[in-house]
Amino acid sequence: MKDKGKGVGIGVVLLVALAAYVWSKQADGEPAVFTCPSCGATFASLALLNAHIELEHPGEPPVGLIGDLNDDGAINALDLTLLERYIAGLDVDTPLSMEEFLQRADVNGDGVVNSLDITALEILIGGNGGNGGNGADFYWLRPTAHIANGWNDPELAYDGWTETRAEVVNVGTQSWSPFLELNILPTEISAVRWKASSPVSPKTVQVLANYSGDWHLIYEGGATNMWENGLPIPGGARLISGARIRFYNPARTVRMKFRVNEFQFFGYAVDPPEPPEPPPGTRLYGNVTDKITGAPIAGAYGTLYQDRGTDTWDHDLVTNAVGYYEVVRLIDDADQNLMVIYAAGYKEYTNEHVSIRAGHNQLNVQMEPA
Repeated sequence: MKDKGKGVGIGVVLLVALAAYVWSKQADGEPAVFTCPSCGATFASLALLNAHIELEHPGEPPVGLIGDLNDDGAINALDLTLLERYIAGLDVDTPLSMEEFLQRADVNGDGVVNSLDITALEILIGGNGGNGGNGADFYWLRPTAHIANGWNDPELAYDGWTETRAEVVNVGTQSWSPFLELNILPTEISAVRWKASSPVSPKTVQVLANYSGDWHLIYEGGATNMWENGLPIPGGARLISGARIRFYNPARTVRMKFRVNEFQFFGYAVDPPEPPEPPPGTRLYGNVTDKITGAPIAGAYGTLYQDRGTDTWDHDLVTNAVGYYEVVRLIDDADQNLMVIYAAGYKEYTNEHVSIRAGHNQLNVQMEPA
């Protein structure tokens, strides 16, 4: 395998003999050890290593993109082919070092690279929309119910917005907070993600998932923010009906409060989830989809132009991973509202008669392939 010479995520240059040893151990199904490039601490999975980096070495970049085995910045069928070849004992052509390849190949985060990671990578590719997978079945889903257990505003932990939050206060010294339980109809789930906050440092977070008729610990560590990449379910996708999250207050004299801004499941759904109800002040929102297939278009961008008399206001917009956009702080008495949207591989979308009224307005856009 070729070494790209990267400093990020490798930490030290491995001797050839040591690399070959690690490689052979993985081929035998023995767990890998993931080493922090800053302090040398070791972890059983790449997800736990990155959580440690976020907590203990703020400002340092995370290690690798899980599943990106050819280091091209995307996760798609090319990565799946490399993983299948490796597990079959065949040579793989990748610019990554052996250590970093194995870190990224442990897609489900159980510390072993095996056939379970093929399933997890297939699911991950399927949820990436236009990023190489079928993009039709797996989405980030919001819980549908909760058990508060003393948490305030628990519904704000799954309203679709990271600006809002559920909160628990007055957590005793050297004690765990109560669990915030977030439920979903039994669904095939391959990962969870959350964004939370706390004044405590160091922090300890526990996350449990409900599957096979019981609650299972899937994470314990310092990551209050596991939002960007999410946490794969150990062992791959499972039929999950809920999750619990709680926090530990290590202080000896001060009671603490903890917040969960948002919690979501990455799971199977027949249709993309509806966009969340906009927060106060949002005027226009909706989904941008492929006119032929109905698939969400991530990364579409454009502008809403509002003309009133001789004045013009320009409001830029961009869609997120599920094709959702929002435009805020609009005027509701414009003479004309013109929207233009662009996306790679699609014809330009133009609407010269967008209706904007006081309050919230929804406009879903279908783009025609070029």
